[in-house]
Amino acid sequence: MENNLTELDLELLRRDARALTRTADWEKQLEIAARHDKERNRQERIFARDKDKRIEMATRRIAERNGFDLAALRRRSDARSAHLKKRLRAHSVRDVDRDHIRRIAQINRSEVKELQALIDTARDRENGPQPSHAPKRLTDQRNVPDRLPFNRSR
Repeated sequence: MENNLTELDLELLRRDARALTRTADWEKQLEIAARHDKERNRQERIFARDKDKRIEMATRRIAERNGFDLAALRRRSDARSAHLKKRLRAHSVRDVDRDHIRRIAQINRSEVKELQALIDTARDRENGPQPSHAPKRLTDQRNVPDRLPFNRSR
């Protein structure tokens, strides 16, 4: 769920960033997008290249944590062992995929944070300085003694 929110935030911020008017802001937005796209592509390549090794390491880690002898489990061919190996493999694949999704989500969060800072800075610059304090009193001042309505009965 968090990953989807980050992707939606990222798309909305990219749209807002494309509306920036200053050349320096536009170039900064392009640099942020290029840097994060490059990192996402690098993570995708590493994941594709090392996925089998990561699954094997995750399988060993899960087996050790649960007290299984992985070598003995691989030698056995009964139905219970086959089912256990299948579940162990599925758990390992799920863990590896989740780790990859977390890495990509972290890159997306970083891009969202940088784009938000860029857009906020540009908006502050366009809107000019904001007043540092509000007026002290916003009430009607006509009830003070020297401004009471004229009373004709006197």
